[in-house]
Amino acid sequence: RTLSNLAVSWHNEGKRSRHDETFVFASQAYTDYLNLFADSPKAYDLRFFHAELLYEHLHRFDWAAAEYERVAAEDIARLEEKKRLEAEGRHDEAEKIRPGKWFVAALEGAIYAHDELVKKLGDEAEPANADPKKPQPIPAPRQKLLDACERYLTWVPDGEKRVEIAYKAAQILYRYNHFEPAVAKFSAIALEHPEHELAVYSAHLVLDSFNILEDWPKIDEWAKRFHGEPRLAKGAFKAELEQIIERNSFKMVALLEQEQRFNEAANRYLTFVAEWPRSDLADEA
Repeated sequence: RTLSNLAVSWHNEGKRSRHDETFVFASQAYTDYLNLFADSPKAYDLRFFHAELLYEHLHRFDWAAAEYERVAAEDIARLEEKKRLEAEGRHDEAEKIRPGKWFVAALEGAIYAHDELVKKLGDEAEPANADPKKPQPIPAPRQKLLDACERYLTWVPDGEKRVEIAYKAAQILYRYNHFEPAVAKFSAIALEHPEHELAVYSAHLVLDSFNILEDWPKIDEWAKRFHGEPRLAKGAFKAELEQIIERNSFKMVALLEQEQRFNEAANRYLTFVAEWPRSDLADEA
């Protein structure tokens, strides 16, 4: 008890005095206690406090991430036990199981800590001769950040930061050409949260993904889906979507001609002119 009280006291004194040395003493006390009494009822709270100290004051982001994840892992184990009991029909027992009070904060803290580690990396050069259409390996620090995001999305399905965290995960996937899961996340943001500030950015990145893949039918499909959501397709973005649909439709028709599928091309040309009579491309069609 004396050791745990000492850790908390030094931590609070560090907050008051802002002396780094005091935070170091507090960190050592937390560490000693957690090494000696890892299964103590106090360990859950003290490990979270230690993670906060490491992140906020000592900027030991790697260590902070590990501590946050250990706190979250305890709660995930509880929730998995709850699911097991529910599957066995033991609902009264399952009902008694709840995650600890730091669960969501620990999941978020792990994301923030890994994000700080990723920021230190800067932008890595792409591998030589990398195929832009094929998935590339995700570097370990970014994979850890992605994993932390996925944990939050799995265990806090209605979390306040769900959209921002899904967007962060999708950006990592997109950056390394993992387009299928990236599109799943971006499109969910755009269509399920169409008025969020990240919705239009997400829709753009869906279309960009299929542009990289040169998948014109998918561009047509998704542009029309986005256009069909009036809360998303408004103002300049609505006009941009209409232009994308128009020009992409013309491109698909032209590709049919190149493939000598002339009857299909002729029918699509007529459809194109009917759908876009005011298009600058209609005369060319």
